[in-house]
Amino acid sequence: FYTALSPLLDQFNLMSYGMGYDYDGWHSWFSSPLSGNAGNTPTSVAHSIAYYLATGVPAAKLGVGIGFYGTCYRVVTEPRVPVQFGNIVASDGAMSYRNIVTSYLPAMTRHYDAPTNAPWLGAATGQGPQLCTYVTYEDAESIAAKLALAVAGLAAISLVVGGIGIMNIMLVSVTERTREIGIRLAVGARSPDILMQFLIEAVTLSVLGGIAGIALGLAVSGGLAALVGVPFRVNPEVLAFGFAVPAVIGVAFGFFPALRASRLDPIDALRYE
Repeated sequence: FYTALSPLLDQFNLMSYGMGYDYDGWHSWFSSPLSGNAGNTPTSVAHSIAYYLATGVPAAKLGVGIGFYGTCYRVVTEPRVPVQFGNIVASDGAMSYRNIVTSYLPAMTRHYDAPTNAPWLGAATGQGPQLCTYVTYEDAESIAAKLALAVAGLAAISLVVGGIGIMNIMLVSVTERTREIGIRLAVGARSPDILMQFLIEAVTLSVLGGIAGIALGLAVSGGLAALVGVPFRVNPEVLAFGFAVPAVIGVAFGFFPALRASRLDPIDALRYE
C-alpha cells in the first residue's frame, strides 16, 4: 500500500507521540520514545521509520514530529511495568507541555531514560490536577535527540558532497602543480613522499572546514539556546567526533589525487606546460 502511495505524496509525517497505551499485555511506556521498543513496549520513532523504509518509502519523504503533550498514568510510577486498562487517565490538552511544566514537574521527580531518549516524571502519590503518578512527555533534551536523528541522513549526504569537493580540488591542484611534482621527484623525492604531501594537504583542508563548521554550529546553537532560554551544553565527545570525521573524509577522498600525484613520471612531469 505505502509503496504504491509513495509516488503520489510529497511527505509522510510520522506520528511520533502518544505511543504509550494501557492495552492488555502492554507495559507502561513513553509518549515519544526514540528507540528501545520491545515485546511489551512495541512502539518507537525508530521502529516506525524502519517500517516505512521497509515498505519502499524514500527516507527523504519521511517527517518526524514533536509531541507537545504528554501522557498521565495512575497507579504505575515508572516505565516498563505491567499496566491495566484505565491506568492512562489524561493526555492531549490536559497534559500539554505548559501544564506539565507548571503543574507536574515541580511536584514530581524527573528522570531521563537514555536507551529511549525520553524524559519522564514519577511520584509515589498522585500529583497535579490529574493525580498522576507517572508522566511521560517531550522536553528540550529528547527533541534534540530527534533532531539529531532527522539530520543524520542530511549530514551523511553533506559529508559525501564535501568529500567529492575536496577530491576535485586536490585533482586540480595536482594538475596545476605537475612541474613542481616533477622537480621534487627529480631531486630525490620518493613516490611515498609525494603521496604523504598531498594526503596531508587534503586532511588539512578537510579539518579546517570541520573547524569552521564546529565554530558556526556552536555560535548558532548558543544563540538559539539563549533566545529560547534553555541550557547550552557542549559534549566534548561530539567536538572530538567533529574533528575526527573531517580527517577521515580528507584521507578517504584525498587518497586518489595523492596516489595520482605520486605515480607521475618525473620526465613527463617536467615537460608539462
